[in-house]
Amino acid sequence: MYDNINEINLEQTDKAHTPYEFKEEPIQLIYISDGILEPTPEAINLLTELKNEKLCIMSFNGPLSSGKSFLANNIINKISSGFKAGEKTKGIWIWGKPIELNNGSKLLILDCQGLDKNEEENISFKLFILSVLLSTCIIYNTEGELNDNTINDFIYYTDLANKINVSGGKNDKLNNID
Repeated sequence: MYDNINEINLEQTDKAHTPYEFKEEPIQLIYISDGILEPTPEAINLLTELKNEKLCIMSFNGPLSSGKSFLANNIINKISSGFKAGEKTKGIWIWGKPIELNNGSKLLILDCQGLDKNEEENISFKLFILSVLLSTCIIYNTEGELNDNTINDFIYYTDLANKINVSGGKNDKLNNID
């Protein structure tokens, strides 16, 4: 559909808009290309379809292999056929069919790559920060008891989020974190 993902423009998708068919499956929202976070064309189509809707966005974050996908699958009631639990999630994934809420809004579920302090280029931190910025509700899942290290890690991640400068420029990306 697009030769270069960097050339995606939401105005272009509006001009040739055909209704998006929601799917009962995970769709990659953000992938990593040479250390840069990029949206997928399919996710842009899904979000364009929802542009006039009242949305609630719930994201699942936390350390690697802490059960984020499993927990997300419980929310969407797709224990064995939802997000790929037990595998390492790469990027950010979105459930392809919004959940209708009683107040008329729609709930979107995001399953995020696990946080990894040892990762080069801080990709998992960037993904976490992006999910925080996108989310109405953040589930920070941990293994075992909540301890001082986990709390300190969470404080560190949220402090990183405060360093982001968001602007509306055409080439702005969430990739320059001090």
